[in-house]
Amino acid sequence: MRRRHPIDKGAASPLLRRMLLALFILATLIPPARAEVVFDGVAAGDPSSTDAILWTRADNGGSTTRLTAQVATDQGFANIVATLSGTTGPDSDFALKLLASGLAANTRYYYRFLASSGVVSAIGQFATAPAPDQRAAVKFGFSGDADGRFRPYPSIANLPAQKLDFFIFLGDAMYETASTGSPAVPLMTGETTDPTQLEAGLKAYDKKYLENMLGVDPATGQPSASGQQSLQPMLAATGSYTLLDNHELGNRSLQSGGAPPSAPQETTDPAFDVNTTGSYDNKAPAFRSVEKAFLDFHPTRSSISGDPVKGFALSGPRVSAPGDLRSDGTPQLYFAQQWGANCIYIQTDDRSYRDIRLAKPGNRGPIDDVGPRADNPSRTMLGTTQLQWLKNALEQAQRDGIAWKFIAISHRSTRSARLQRPESCRMASPTAPNRRTGNRGGEGIDRSATSY
Repeated sequence: MRRRHPIDKGAASPLLRRMLLALFILATLIPPARAEVVFDGVAAGDPSSTDAILWTRADNGGSTTRLTAQVATDQGFANIVATLSGTTGPDSDFALKLLASGLAANTRYYYRFLASSGVVSAIGQFATAPAPDQRAAVKFGFSGDADGRFRPYPSIANLPAQKLDFFIFLGDAMYETASTGSPAVPLMTGETTDPTQLEAGLKAYDKKYLENMLGVDPATGQPSASGQQSLQPMLAATGSYTLLDNHELGNRSLQSGGAPPSAPQETTDPAFDVNTTGSYDNKAPAFRSVEKAFLDFHPTRSSISGDPVKGFALSGPRVSAPGDLRSDGTPQLYFAQQWGANCIYIQTDDRSYRDIRLAKPGNRGPIDDVGPRADNPSRTMLGTTQLQWLKNALEQAQRDGIAWKFIAISHRSTRSARLQRPESCRMASPTAPNRRTGNRGGEGIDRSATSY
C-alpha cells in the first residue's frame, strides 16, 4: 500500500498557492536582463566661448538608457567642472544631446558619458572660443562628403594629432546611396505624405548615419568592432560645426528646400525657377523627416522631436520671420561665432531656402543649366531673411575690426562670387574622408550663377 504524504491534498493547495504567488511577485520585482550598453561614439558641437553641445548614442538592445555626462579640464577627470544627465529614447534613435554651459573661454575640455551600469564611453575633447576681446591663434580644419563606399575613412586617422580648435564638416555627412552591405534609402519627395513611407525613410536615414559611426568589414559592409570606427575618432578629437547639404536631403529629391513640393524632379520647366506658390519643400513632412535624422545624429543646437505619425516639434534656434513664409518657423542652422578678436566663423544654410535646381534637356536626360536662367535676380539661395542676416553679420564684423571672416557654405559654385576686398589665406586641411571641394564667399553670394 502506498503511504500517504504527511501533507494531505487539502493542506497542500493553499501552501502551494502562497508559494507560487510569492515567486510571481518576486519575478515582477526583478528587472529583465538588458543588453550591455554600447556607445556608438561621442561628439561635441557648435562651441561658443561659454558652452557646447555634447552628443552620444547608446545602444542598449532597444531600451532607454539614463546617462551622465562629465566635463573636466583634464583627461583624468580629476577636475570635473560640469555634470549633466539625460535619457536616450527611440524618438532620436537612442542618440542624446546635452548642453554643457558655464564654461571658461579659450579652454580645452574633456568629456565622457557614463551609464548607470558602469559602462563608460570614449573620451572626447573640444575647445571653447576665445573671448571677443582676446587675441589668440585659431587652428581649424574642414572637409566633407562621407560617402559610405569609402568607410571606414582611413584618411582621417591623422586628424586627432592636428589638435584643432574646431573642425568644419562641410556637409554630406552621409550618402543616401547604396554601398557594400548597405542599400540606398527609399525615395521621398516633397509630395510624400504617407506616414508608413516617411517612417521607413526616417529609419533608413538613421541607419546610414549610424553606419558612418561604426567600423566596417570591407568584404560584407557589415559593422565591425575591429579597426577604425569610421568617423568616431575625428568627432571625438575636436569640437565641430556641421552643415546641411544635398545628400542629407536625398540629393535631388529634397535638396532645394525653397522649391515647391509640386515641382517634378529634374524638371526643365522654367515656370518653377522662382517659387511664388507659398508652399515649400522645407515645410513638407519628408523634408522634416530627413532633417530630423541629420539633427539627431549631430551635436547641433537645433533638434526635431516626434515622428511622421504624431507630428514633429522643433526645439532650439528657429527663424522668426512672419513676413517670409519660406523661412519662418524653420530650424535656424545659420549663425556666427567669434573666435577671439581677429576671427569670426560664419555658418550659412544654403540648402533649406534655395530655389529649385535648374535643369535643361540633355542627350541622356536632364543636365544642369548654368546659363542665363541661373542669373535670374529673383532666384535665391539663402532666402531673404538669411541673406539680410549675412550682410548684417559681415558689416558688424567689419565695424568691430575683425580681420578674418570665414564663411562656411556647403556646396561649390560654378562661378566665383565677386569680392569687394579679396583676401586669401593658406590653411592646411586634414585629408578628406572622400573629397573636398572649395568654398567661396563674399559680396553677392546669393546671386552666384549656380544651378545646384
